[in-house]
Amino acid sequence: MSRGGKLMIEKTYRVKLKNGETVMEIAGDKKFVTRSFGLLKPVFVRALSQSKAQRTTRQKRKKSEKKTAPAEIITEPEPTKVPVPEPEPFVVQETSTPPAKPIGTDLGKLTLSELFKVKNPQIENHRVLLLAFYANHTMKKEEFKGVDLEKFYSELNMQAPKNISNFLRRMAENQEGLVVFGSKHGRYKITEKGSEFIRNEIPTV
Repeated sequence: MSRGGKLMIEKTYRVKLKNGETVMEIAGDKKFVTRSFGLLKPVFVRALSQSKAQRTTRQKRKKSEKKTAPAEIITEPEPTKVPVPEPEPFVVQETSTPPAKPIGTDLGKLTLSELFKVKNPQIENHRVLLLAFYANHTMKKEEFKGVDLEKFYSELNMQAPKNISNFLRRMAENQEGLVVFGSKHGRYKITEKGSEFIRNEIPTV
């Protein structure tokens, strides 16, 4: 633009306002840009504050979700129950000839291997009863526990029945009266009837 033969050059002013990905640009002469910026500045500042507050809220929410994540629940399988064998009923071993009586033999003075060699029990009930006799009469234990008999099985290189304590408890609960409960829980003792059963009813080899 020329006035009186002089060329006049107008300057263009620009102001850019950026909020995240949003960009606002004001362009024009200095007066226009200054006035427009003064009007838009409060709006822009308010929008910027709101945007910052929203980001802060989202960050807090993410942290809260991490903290309140449900805990992993680990379940363990129930232990397998091992069935305890029922004690066999006491029976007198049948032989082709009447069983020989241990005349002149004091069973209480025999070693454990000798006792089993003389009596040679064929069923588990008779073996347990012989061990009970050995504990009471030979080892002079007034009462014995299941673990005591397990040690005797080991000495004989024989396999003890599973859960021998339950085995003894069921023997003491039946009506035979050969083994009875001791003075404390988990303890047992052989009766005189049980000793006579060993002497007279379990055959001697």
